[in-house]
Amino acid sequence: MDTIKRGVYPGNENNPLRRFSTSLNILSAVIAIVLCIPLEIFAGTPAFPSHCTSTETVVFSCKVRSSQKYISLCGAQSLRASDAYLVYRFGPLGQKEFSYPRDLAGSIQKFRATHYFRARVDRRAVSFTNAMVTYEIFSNFEGEESRPHRDAGVTITMIGEKMGGKTLQCSTPYFDRLEKLDGVVSKGRDYLDDDE
Repeated sequence: MDTIKRGVYPGNENNPLRRFSTSLNILSAVIAIVLCIPLEIFAGTPAFPSHCTSTETVVFSCKVRSSQKYISLCGAQSLRASDAYLVYRFGPLGQKEFSYPRDLAGSIQKFRATHYFRARVDRRAVSFTNAMVTYEIFSNFEGEESRPHRDAGVTITMIGEKMGGKTLQCSTPYFDRLEKLDGVVSKGRDYLDDDE
């Protein structure tokens, strides 16, 4: 027994084999957790249905309430690249009924962004006009109401129409990254930010 040195015999906490086994258990747990995380998190692509292709950036997408149709705002992978584009698509998944613009070259210049923010209120919108009809994709947070809420959708208005147009509301949940257009899309007249 005198020949066994302290710190080397099995069962001692300082045993290198025991420390290796503990490290291996921790590593196995980390790998198991990582394998359970959806691949979309690593790819940067949301796991939310949209009309955007796998090579596009999903800026906004939602299912229209009480409908099988989707509203999607899709862009180039890099929205700041010289050949970047932005496109609005509408219709059932896999069956686009409407897409704007048809030509993607220079498409970002056809959109305008608005943003209004104050404590407990955040309203964003992106709009474009096609054939005397204005489409405004919006996402709002109203925290000052008695019951704070979020809503999103698209409002379609004929130019010159005084009644406010027709709004298609999104069902929840919806995918909203309209902030990705900050500094990319020109500011509309109702844009409020820290610089003003």
